[in-house]
Amino acid sequence: MAVKPVRTMFAAVHGELAVHPWRDPAVASSDVYSLFVARSSAMGWLTPALENATGGFWGMNDAGQDLSSDPELRSRVAWFQVSLTAPAQDGGSLPIQPFLSSSKTS
Repeated sequence: MAVKPVRTMFAAVHGELAVHPWRDPAVASSDVYSLFVARSSAMGWLTPALENATGGFWGMNDAGQDLSSDPELRSRVAWFQVSLTAPAQDGGSLPIQPFLSSSKTS
């Protein structure tokens, strides 16, 4: 059995987080990870976390929101990391547009 190398994509959203006054506190319990998973799943981009699963572009690794006091990290609002499940190793293009589209924090 051949071992496939792990192919990872990482994106970070930088800026200043401005919480909208209309934000519903009931929704605030949804963290960045669950929001990213929900959007990726709804768009058909997330490969199910099942053995021999097919479909989607990536499997979820991690995501988070940085509210750090460290000056180096203060401008990083959120980050997302996935393991690619497609394209095939034969040189297909990376799913950059769907990945960055799913990474929207609005």
